[in-house]
Amino acid sequence: MDIGLLNCKGKYFRWDDDAVKLLLLFLIVRKDAVRHLGSNRGNIKPKLWSEASDVLLNSGHHYSPRQCSVKWNNIKAKFKDDMVKSCNNPIQVRYKTEIEEILGRSHYYSGINKYRRWDDGAIKLLFLFLIDRKDAVRLLSTNRGNIKPKLWSEASDVLLNSGHHYSPRQCSVKWNNIKAKFKDDMVKSCNNPIQVRYKTEIEEILGRSHYYSGINKYRRWDDGAIKLLFLFLIDRKDAVRLLSTNRGDIKLKLWSEASDMLLSSGHHYSPQECMIKWKNIKKNYKDDMDKSRNNPIQVRYKTEVEKILVRK
Repeated sequence: MDIGLLNCKGKYFRWDDDAVKLLLLFLIVRKDAVRHLGSNRGNIKPKLWSEASDVLLNSGHHYSPRQCSVKWNNIKAKFKDDMVKSCNNPIQVRYKTEIEEILGRSHYYSGINKYRRWDDGAIKLLFLFLIDRKDAVRLLSTNRGNIKPKLWSEASDVLLNSGHHYSPRQCSVKWNNIKAKFKDDMVKSCNNPIQVRYKTEIEEILGRSHYYSGINKYRRWDDGAIKLLFLFLIDRKDAVRLLSTNRGDIKLKLWSEASDMLLSSGHHYSPQECMIKWKNIKKNYKDDMDKSRNNPIQVRYKTEVEKILVRK
């Protein structure tokens, strides 16, 4: 039996379980109206609670419209308190399924976990979900077909099924924070190698080159990275010579492979940066060769460039 509030004489009374179940069944059927209670458009409140009282009365339960309204508010308040408690100490939350069906699952997660850290298990589950849905993640900026709310609602559901209570908004914010931290760490690692957390997972979700935009933009290439790039291009010279045709999407494949090779040796350069570096090397080579016709000068990387471009 549940304690309810007040009858017309101000006395306390109890709600029996059957009456509560009937009230919740009624509210599930009328959930669209319940979700508009805050606006009270078209005088929703008195109509809704009068109908609730009639439904209960037809089954032999005598509760006034006001008592139905107060009971619903008490159920919601208890639900929210229990959800907050369950964040750090899992407990059974009474009427959870019914309330989420009435209000929508994310409605009452507002504020829950707002200042609580994400545990490692929840983050791993979030990554597994995002890796599985990476095509949708890559379209988030377009929000085509209302992708954002659908994706984060599904993420929240996946976490909830494993006992982690995070709303769709909290999943979205967590992902944005992870990406921001990743980009900051990648910039720092350019000149001072550090371990970048979640690097493998993020690159699998976004594509390895996605978040290299702007990284190393103004940084010089060190000699070790340039030597490695030349070794790669010499080995792939047949593909380099076909770059102008771009048959079979050569450019994308070649520079992606070049970037991967450099990364495996600790050099963080995106496919675009590898391509630009090669174009600059060729331009400098051509300029220096022109100058050396009348005034012999040392042409940097002459041997390597000719190995790549000159057919013998």
